[in-house]
Amino acid sequence: MLKEVIVLLAVIVLCSGCRSASKCCDRNDSGKVSTENKEFSKINIQANRDSLCKLGLKTHYIPDSAITASSYFRSDVEEAYSQKWGRLDQAYVPHVSVGSWAAATNNVNEWIQVTLENATTITGVITQGRANLKEWVREFKVSYFDSDHTWKNVNDSSGTTKLFSGNWDQKSPVTNMFHQPIVAHKLRIYPTKFNNHISLRHEYLTC
Repeated sequence: MLKEVIVLLAVIVLCSGCRSASKCCDRNDSGKVSTENKEFSKINIQANRDSLCKLGLKTHYIPDSAITASSYFRSDVEEAYSQKWGRLDQAYVPHVSVGSWAAATNNVNEWIQVTLENATTITGVITQGRANLKEWVREFKVSYFDSDHTWKNVNDSSGTTKLFSGNWDQKSPVTNMFHQPIVAHKLRIYPTKFNNHISLRHEYLTC
């Protein structure tokens, strides 16, 4: 709730500070907000969402212990492919991290999970490929453990399981907003299509 209030206040302050400018928040002569102003607002709302609404994977607010996975590559040898590296913008660190989580196998039963201390409202997800190789997830679904203590899939507007479009390269973050917010204790991404290998960095959105 606090994050939502901060975002709202940021947009209000931004707009109120621009009322004297001809190309900011003022309406045009017809009393309608111009297309340019609408785009300006969209950009700034997105900027506030990006800066204030992340769950905390990238910043390590979510600890390594809260991130688990069905498997990771070469788990018997090293941790460079571990789920703990599946954080948005995780860098490649030689002999430490390949710059993503990399699953042991390439099948639809692989998953990466985040366990939360408290039930949390989640509105979307950001995904990214592996930092040092051309590996990424092209399509995925999201499941969550809710207050009823059951696993459910995130659905689309028709009520069927949503298959989200993922990444097209290894570096560009892709944001997918949910049809409606969910309240979750645990979150899982199940990759369904991939490029070369199932490798993923990610972050969840809370507003």
